[in-house]
Amino acid sequence: SLKGFGEKTQAKILEGIAFLDKVGHRFLIDAAERVGVQLLELVRGVSGVQRSELCGSLRRRKETVADLDVLVSARNPAAVMTAFVKAPDVIQVLVHGDTKSSVILQGGIQADLRVVADESFAFALHYFTGSKEHNIAMRQRAIDQGLRLNEYALEGSKKKLKAHTEEDLFAHLGLEY
Repeated sequence: SLKGFGEKTQAKILEGIAFLDKVGHRFLIDAAERVGVQLLELVRGVSGVQRSELCGSLRRRKETVADLDVLVSARNPAAVMTAFVKAPDVIQVLVHGDTKSSVILQGGIQADLRVVADESFAFALHYFTGSKEHNIAMRQRAIDQGLRLNEYALEGSKKKLKAHTEEDLFAHLGLEY
């Protein structure tokens, strides 16, 4: 009954509210990437870090990102975890463990850090980047070849297969990267 709030205006407002409900807790890729790069620089400065990458939907180049996923291989995981939870932009620590920590950063984005042994890095990078559907398909492909794939290794009946890069992992499964 308010002037200027006819059916079209009401429909547009309701569409806007529905959109915010759907993506309101997501961040545009450019903003998420800036924060993610800062986190990478921070963890790369910790002594003993061997490799580090951003994973998840940011690495998959999705338009919006719900959280940041950082993967590190390091000789001293505790030092990386401590530096991560004490980062200047951290406003809340959700989890501070031996191999996983989660924080909320200024601006409201959640960041998760995983630290793995370097020999598991390629497997973890693939796992923490892939969508649920992709990871299920890759695990099934491994099973079909008599192998077992998880975030730490690709194993046959007698031994673990080595993969320094994701390209190595794909080659083991008979796929082009």
